[in-house]
Amino acid sequence: MEIKEYKRVNMMDTLRGIIIIGVVIYHTLFDLYDLFGFDLPWMESSPVNFIRDFGAGVLIFISGVSSHLSRNNIKRGIKTLICAMILSLVTYFFVPENFIFIGILHFLGFMMLMYGIFGKYINKLSSLGSAIIFFVIFLLVFRVEEGYIGISNVLEISLPDSFYDSTFDYLLGFGGGHYFSADYFPLIPWMFLFLSGTFVGNYVKCGKIPAFLYKDICRPITYIGRHTLIIYLVHQPLVYGTLLLVSHIMR
Repeated sequence: MEIKEYKRVNMMDTLRGIIIIGVVIYHTLFDLYDLFGFDLPWMESSPVNFIRDFGAGVLIFISGVSSHLSRNNIKRGIKTLICAMILSLVTYFFVPENFIFIGILHFLGFMMLMYGIFGKYINKLSSLGSAIIFFVIFLLVFRVEEGYIGISNVLEISLPDSFYDSTFDYLLGFGGGHYFSADYFPLIPWMFLFLSGTFVGNYVKCGKIPAFLYKDICRPITYIGRHTLIIYLVHQPLVYGTLLLVSHIMR
């Protein structure tokens, strides 16, 4: 493909902005429900879980696209992993009941780093075909934590219990055992969605996407979307601290 000069795709930043605003709202409501005892049982309902997973999926897919466009994924990956480790330390010492050690930042940092190392080999595959294949694999293994692969209520293949025993199994995405991360984004299934995005990134880099995706339709939200990492890092301590302060004042 002939590479054209890359222009910033503002719509990706706008989507990031919308998602990070949603993350702040979600974590505020979840803290009220889980830590402060508010009666919000719908926080664990299927619709809320779907919205949470859909938003995370869009963010991961966009991160895959961005990784194809980045000049230094190794640097980005290390930076993100350092931020993830800081988040782990903060949750371990201050909110151990919500300890995070396989969260979305850990996942994204690791995938950026791996793509920075192996991306030149991955990119030799067909862009469109690989994007579709990896996306289909993502759908097929999305429920692996629940003990099966396939399509729910259509074609379900149960997995052996031995897949759900060790720390390594938990890191991969099988869950189970005596391990728990309050924010859980393991390699399976999410790496396949990330990789699907990297191949779509090839079309973005070549300028072969609709023109409207380059437009900035809401500058404030787009600006927020360009600073999602720092917002993600600081919002939870601020939300928790604010709610704690308000709860003490209202007593």
